[in-house]
Amino acid sequence: MRTTRREARRHPSLTHRRGRAPSPPTGRDGERGASLVEFAIVAPILFVMLFGIVDFGLVLSDSIGLRQGVREAARQASVAQFGSTSSCGASLTGNPTTEMRKLVCLTKARSDIDAAKVRVAIRFDPASSGLAAAAAYPAGTGTPPVGNGIIVCSIVRMESRTGFFEPFLGDRYIKSKVVMRIEKAVGTAQTPVQEVDPSGQGWSWCTP
Repeated sequence: MRTTRREARRHPSLTHRRGRAPSPPTGRDGERGASLVEFAIVAPILFVMLFGIVDFGLVLSDSIGLRQGVREAARQASVAQFGSTSSCGASLTGNPTTEMRKLVCLTKARSDIDAAKVRVAIRFDPASSGLAAAAAYPAGTGTPPVGNGIIVCSIVRMESRTGFFEPFLGDRYIKSKVVMRIEKAVGTAQTPVQEVDPSGQGWSWCTP
């Protein structure tokens, strides 16, 4: 039994029952589907690139800040200018002088990084005559000799601010060290000081 055009218009289901397949999506529907597939493929790559730019850009910024901090602190210390504050939350070993406490705080402040995250060590070059580097410097004199060197070192753990690259950055550290010639005597004997080195190397890299 044939279906007339009038019947088909009144009852569209008759046409489908007789085996006529619906037309495939065309125009905007097809373009929208293709766009979704393309976005699903490209999006992960874009997000990795975006998060990578953010994280590694901030790591580079921390590296520059850390370098700036130790350099400015060493320069100030070389002319016996140690800063204005000795209170910055630093946990120093031994019994450091007020000058060394100030120098540690100055290093943290000039690094432009959260002070609680930066660790600092101060050394002298050469070490005390006949004494280890951790002992009082200089031995038997009242001032570090002009012409010798002061060493300022600092370290901070790398961070992934987005959290995406934390497995790659979490166990790595940014380190910076500057050796500066002492140009002006302090007037009192100074001792090397340090905070705990978070990398576990014990400041073995902080040498002349």
